[in-house]
Amino acid sequence: MKKFSFKHNIDEKKLDKTLKFSIMDSIYKRKYKNFYFKRFAYGLSLILLIAFTVLIGYNLGTNKNENRVTLVFKLKKPMAENVKLVGDFNNWNKSGINLEKTNGYWKTEIKLEEGSYRYFFIVDGQIVLDPSNPTINDPFGDKLSLVNVYQKRKENRLWKNI
Repeated sequence: MKKFSFKHNIDEKKLDKTLKFSIMDSIYKRKYKNFYFKRFAYGLSLILLIAFTVLIGYNLGTNKNENRVTLVFKLKKPMAENVKLVGDFNNWNKSGINLEKTNGYWKTEIKLEEGSYRYFFIVDGQIVLDPSNPTINDPFGDKLSLVNVYQKRKENRLWKNI
C-alpha cells in the first residue's frame, strides 16, 4: 500500500477509480460543453439575423413616406394650353409632370424629401421660371427656379399668397 501526502491515506483501487472518473468527467464535460456552446452560438446568430432582417425591412419600407413633404407647385398662366413641371425630382425628364388647370392657375402636388430642388415650368413649349421662388444659375449658364424643402422645422415658401 502506498501512502500519499494528502490528509488521508488512499488505497490504490480508490485512487484508480477516482482518476478514472475524473478523466471521464473532464472528457464528458468538454464534449458537451462544446456541444451546448455551439447550439447557443447558432441560436444567437439566428436570432440576430432575424432581428436585423426585420429592422432593415422596416427602415426600407416605412420611413420613406414619413420623411416626405407634400409641396404644391402653382403657376398663374390663364391663357396657357399646356403646362409641365421639370426638375431634379423627375431627373429632368422633358415630358415632365403635367399640371392641372383650375381658375387660371396650373397646379400639381409632389411629395419630396428634405433638400433643395431646381426646376422650371414648360408652358406651351417655352421654359418659364417660377416667380414665387428664387432663381439660380446652373453650370450651363441657364437660370432655374429653386425650392427648399424642410421637414416641419421651417415653413416651405411656395405660393403662400394664393
